[in-house]
Amino acid sequence: MSGRDAFWSAKQAGSTPAEATAADARGRPAFEPLELPRNTPVGFVIAFFAFIAGFALVWHIWVAAVAGIAGIAGIAMALLWQAWRTDRELPVTPAEIAEFEARRMSWRTPA
Repeated sequence: MSGRDAFWSAKQAGSTPAEATAADARGRPAFEPLELPRNTPVGFVIAFFAFIAGFALVWHIWVAAVAGIAGIAGIAMALLWQAWRTDRELPVTPAEIAEFEARRMSWRTPA
């Protein structure tokens, strides 16, 4: 990248960003390894317990309010445990990316 807006710089140079990417011998784009975050249901569970706690606190249902707040506290502990995990990313190899892209492009071609 040579400026603030890479697309504008490429247009001014007379090329597109797609042309500027590296390609292999067959003209396919060369992919780099990626690290994707692993899936986690923590957000959904926090929302569930927050809804239970909020509903119970508004309508003065104290047993449900305590259960909702305890659930939120339990999820907070799970978040603390997850913060010290070292395997939070899922590595994706260039071969897997190329296979995915080949399948994706085959869906687009008319039969």
